[in-house]
Amino acid sequence: MMFNKPLTQGKISQQQGNIAVEMAFSLSLFLTTLMATIEITRLFWMGYWLDYNFHQAIKDVAWNPGLGIESRLKTRLDSKLFDNSKLTIKQKTVPLGSLYLTEYTVSYPARFHFLPQQAVIFNSTSWLGDNENDII
Repeated sequence: MMFNKPLTQGKISQQQGNIAVEMAFSLSLFLTTLMATIEITRLFWMGYWLDYNFHQAIKDVAWNPGLGIESRLKTRLDSKLFDNSKLTIKQKTVPLGSLYLTEYTVSYPARFHFLPQQAVIFNSTSWLGDNENDII
């Protein structure tokens, strides 16, 4: 029969070479896409996590003053995701009639390898009034 003829050795090695070249192109594209997805997810997660913990630290200070914002924020943040030595917290008190509002701003510079500028500074701002009912 004509269809049962075995393949020659040259055709098999040519097919394996084609598969290796195709795999090199597709695997590099897949890994680049995977790493970019991880970096973009990390970008959003870091922004959310810093903002959430910052507002929780301000709520803690409103209900139980004493330790301060910086120490509460540094204990709340995960040291694997954030380097606490790079956190910058600014505090400014603004009078509003008989009420004093305190504006807290936290910023954190982070490096990302797959983003065009490779450095992003996260900023978060919150206000705290004279008592626990004045958190904005």
